[in-house]
Amino acid sequence: MAANPSTPQKRALFQQLLALELQPDAPAEQFVALATEAIKRSEPLIAFDVTSVALERYPGHTRLLQKRVEAYVRAGSIERAREILEELRRNSSHDDEETLGFFGRIDKQLYWTHRDKADAPRYLHLALDGYLDAFRRTRGYWTGINAATLAACDGQIDLAGNLAREVEQLCTPLLAKTTEQREQYFLLATLGEAALVLRDESTAEQWYRQAAIAAGRNYGDIASTRRNLRMLLRSRGESEQIVLDWLPIPRVIVFTGHMLDRPDRPSPRFPASLVDAVAAQIKSRVNKAGVSYAFASAACGSDLLFLQAAIDAGADVQVVLPFSREDFFKSSVEFAGEPYAKLFWNMVDESSDRVRVTQLSTKPSMNVYKDFEYANRILYGLARVRSLELGTELSAMCVWNNQPGDGAGGTADAVNAWRAKGLKPEIIDLQLIGRAKGISAPQPSNTASPPTFAGPPPAPTRLAAMLFADAKGFSKLPDDRMLPFVEQYLGLLRKMLDSAGIKPMLLNTWGDGLYMVFESARDAGVFALQLCDALERAREAGRLELDIRLRVALHAGPVLPCHNPATDRPDVIGTHVTRAARLEPVTPTGQVYSTEAFAALAYAEHVDAFRCDYVGPTALDKKYGTVRAYHVRWWK
Repeated sequence: MAANPSTPQKRALFQQLLALELQPDAPAEQFVALATEAIKRSEPLIAFDVTSVALERYPGHTRLLQKRVEAYVRAGSIERAREILEELRRNSSHDDEETLGFFGRIDKQLYWTHRDKADAPRYLHLALDGYLDAFRRTRGYWTGINAATLAACDGQIDLAGNLAREVEQLCTPLLAKTTEQREQYFLLATLGEAALVLRDESTAEQWYRQAAIAAGRNYGDIASTRRNLRMLLRSRGESEQIVLDWLPIPRVIVFTGHMLDRPDRPSPRFPASLVDAVAAQIKSRVNKAGVSYAFASAACGSDLLFLQAAIDAGADVQVVLPFSREDFFKSSVEFAGEPYAKLFWNMVDESSDRVRVTQLSTKPSMNVYKDFEYANRILYGLARVRSLELGTELSAMCVWNNQPGDGAGGTADAVNAWRAKGLKPEIIDLQLIGRAKGISAPQPSNTASPPTFAGPPPAPTRLAAMLFADAKGFSKLPDDRMLPFVEQYLGLLRKMLDSAGIKPMLLNTWGDGLYMVFESARDAGVFALQLCDALERAREAGRLELDIRLRVALHAGPVLPCHNPATDRPDVIGTHVTRAARLEPVTPTGQVYSTEAFAALAYAEHVDAFRCDYVGPTALDKKYGTVRAYHVRWWK
C-alpha cells in the first residue's frame, strides 16, 4: 500500500480487506498494513474488522495484536487493550517499544479521562513510569516524548526538560533522512511537543504547523497529538486554543434537508428551479469552515447535493438509510429521475473508500415516518461519536423552509431535536432563496401535511430499547434446584424492578430467559448494568446458592406496541425486537453488549451514566450475519 494517504485512486479499505480475505496465502504483514491505514484514517472500527479476520489465520501474531490494541485504545476500550498487552508481555521473547509503550499509553488515557477526579495522579504516575521504562529500554523517541510530557504535567520540570532534549537529539537526524510521510508527521509532531515542554512556543508552533501539513487527512494521528498538547497546556493552566490553531481538524457535519418537491405537492417547498442556488450555498458553507466527516441520508435534493459537496471538499461520508437501498430509492429518489437516480446508486455502492453506508433495516417498513425519525437520531449519534473521538466541533446543517414540516422524521423534526441538544444548525433557507428567485413562498401553516408514500397506512410504531438476557448454567440445573432459582434469581429481578426507579414497557420471562422493553436507550442500559451488579453483589454476599451469571444484549429501534390476543397482555412486535435476541447468545458471560444502533442512540440522547465501547464485528446466533457489537459499562 502506498504510504502517501493522498494517493489518487486508493482502493476502499473494505475492498482491500475483501481482497485479502480471498487470498488464502495473504501474509500477515498485509493485514498489519491495512489495519495501520485504517487507524491513521481514524477508522478504528475498520481496524477491528481487519485484525479479526487476520487473527483467525495468524493467532497470536504480535504485530496484529499490537494493531488490535491500538484500535481498542483509539476506540476507548482500555480494559480490553490491557488484556491483550498482558498476553503479549507474557508470551513475547523480547520487549519492543510498541508493546512496552502501550502500557504507558493506556494509563495516560485513563489519566486524561479521570483528569478531574481524585485518582488522576495515580494514573499519571503509572503512565509516566510505563513510558520511562520503555524509553530507557528501547530509546524510542515516541515513548521518550510521552515521558517528557507526563513529567512536565507532574511538575518534574528538570526531568521533563532533560527528556525533551534527549528526544530532540534523536529526532533531528531521523527527520533529515526519512521520506515516508507518516513517519515525517510523527517526527515533526514530536519535535513540536519537545519544544513545548521546553516552553519554546514559537519553535513548537513551527514544528506543529509543518506536522499538520504532513498529516493530510490522517485525523486520528492529529487527534492523538492534540490530546498530549492539551494535557500539557492544561497542567500549566494555559489556554488550549492553540491546539485548534496549530493542529486543526475540520468539523464533523450532520445534515438534514428537504427532498425535491414531488409532482403532486400542493404548494412549493423545494422546486427544481432552486436546485442550483441551493447547491451553491451548500458548497459555499461546506468549504468555508471545512469538513472532515459528513453524516446524512441520501434522498433526492438536499441530501445528495450535500453528500456530493462534502466529498468534493475532501470529507469522508457516512450514509444512513432507514431501510434497504431499494426501498429507500423507491420512496425518496426514484420520482426525481436523473441525475439523482445515478447519483444515489453511485453514492451508496461503497466503491469509494470515502463512503460508508448503514442500512438500519432490510425489511419493508411498518411506518416510514418513524423509520425516518429513527435514522435521524442514528445519524446524530454517529456524528457525535466521531466528533468526540476526534476532539473536534460537531456542526449541524440543514436545507429548510423554516416551517413546521411534514411530521415525524422530517427536516423540522431533526432540527428541533438538534436544538434540544444544544446544537445551532446552519440553515439554508428555502424561503429566502425562493424569494430571491421570484418564487412565492408557501404561507406558514400550523398543521403538517404528511407526504404520501406507496403501501399500506403507517402502523403506530414507536422507538424503544430491547433487553434480552439469559442465565449461564441454567440448562444444567437439576429439578431440585429450580425452586431456589425462582426464589433467588427471579426474586432478585423483582426487587430490582421495585427499587430501580425504571419501569419497563414490557416484561416477559421463560425459564432463565428475560425479555424487557424500555422507553429509552438510557433506561435499558442503566437497568441492565444495575441488574448485573445486583446479581454479583448477591453472589459475593452468599445470598445465592446457584452459580448463575447473566449475559445481556441490548438493541433499540422502531417497534409496534400491540395487544397479544393469545396472552391477553400488551406486547411489542417488529424486526428490531429480534436483534438483541440474536446478539445475546454470543455475549460473554457477565457482560452487557449492544448493537451499534443502541450505542448511537445512547450518544444521541447524551447518556452520561454509561459508555459503549466498540468490541468488533460479532457473528450473531443462528447464522444471522454479523453486527458491530459494543460493550456497555458504567463510566468510572
